[in-house]
Amino acid sequence: MKKGMINLGLLVGSGLIFFLAGELVFRIFIPQPIVRYRFSYTRGWEQEPNASYQYTKYGEFTVPIRYNSAGLRDREYPLQKEAGTFRIALMGDSFTEALQVRLEESYAKLLEEELNRGRGDKKYEVINFGVTGYGIDQHLIRLKEQALAYQPNVVLVALFANDLEDLVERGFATLEQDHLVFRDLHQDPMKTMTEKFRLFVRGHSHFLTYLILRTYQIPSLLELSYKLRLVGRWTDGSQGGDTTNPTSETLERREVLDWFSKADSDKRRYQKEVAAALLKEISHLAQENRAKALTIVFPIQEQVYEDRYLAFKKKFNMSDEDYDANVQQRLLIEVAHRAGMPVIDPLPDLRKEAEAGAELYFRRDQHLTPAGHQVIARVLFRELTAQGFLDP
Repeated sequence: MKKGMINLGLLVGSGLIFFLAGELVFRIFIPQPIVRYRFSYTRGWEQEPNASYQYTKYGEFTVPIRYNSAGLRDREYPLQKEAGTFRIALMGDSFTEALQVRLEESYAKLLEEELNRGRGDKKYEVINFGVTGYGIDQHLIRLKEQALAYQPNVVLVALFANDLEDLVERGFATLEQDHLVFRDLHQDPMKTMTEKFRLFVRGHSHFLTYLILRTYQIPSLLELSYKLRLVGRWTDGSQGGDTTNPTSETLERREVLDWFSKADSDKRRYQKEVAAALLKEISHLAQENRAKALTIVFPIQEQVYEDRYLAFKKKFNMSDEDYDANVQQRLLIEVAHRAGMPVIDPLPDLRKEAEAGAELYFRRDQHLTPAGHQVIARVLFRELTAQGFLDP
């Protein structure tokens, strides 16, 4: 018994030393994209109020992040608006939370600055409710739980290419007999426990965050089969694709191939139905609270830079008959129109800037650079003004 306890102690001690050494190495030499989120029973996760940390990824940027007392990546705002204040609530995902750039470089703050330039006594506030990874269902829930309390005059929902897929993969809302049904994680204690642990680790340990992110890359058998066939194309060149060895980064982008697919399916039709129902409910809630609602659809970088799409096509041996870079953009615009919501499409402006040589996306991280945020802010200012959304 005594010898067994000694061996157990040695094993635990060795494991602890290994973990501490790994944590030290990763913190100093291979920092991971730490995020300070906490568990939410209704939305899965949310920002941790008053948290501060450094967000870094791929060596492309290191950005100081701070959340306010309400858990927003923004400055402090009182719930009660001052007289003469016009508020815009931004509901969005990582493109809106914008961890890749400083707060003042984000399109939310650039738009707020532009709106307040030379406006006299009227004051504009653009409040950022964006959370990395959120989908349309979570936007609706956060709007009800938090954003409406700030009395917005406009609710702007930012959409992205993965929003339709997320509705099925995460399932915070489902459509049953034409009625939205929302999932509450109080009914799933095991999921609650594992998610709380995962979120704690993602906010505090670089070593364990590295391991967690790598487990996301473990493919299912079907995905593995696809990747083995893909590797075969690379190694023998028989399909005319790129013959360089595939990297984990390239394989991670496998999901983008699905976004580009023209193929219709029962799954895609269901995704559109759920998305339209969610956007319709967002519009309804906004109207009930005397606010206007609209959407903006963010494109993926392959839509903006033609050479990147052509390289992607070659890498994955894609045909024009089966794939199109703009599929998700069209689907999301269609869904928004079905829900009766106006749409702002920044794609033409982004393409124009890209043709002039501007680098609007981080190449590896794939989110907007400060220059990309500037374009979005200009487009929003122009369209909000032209379409009358800033009128009382």
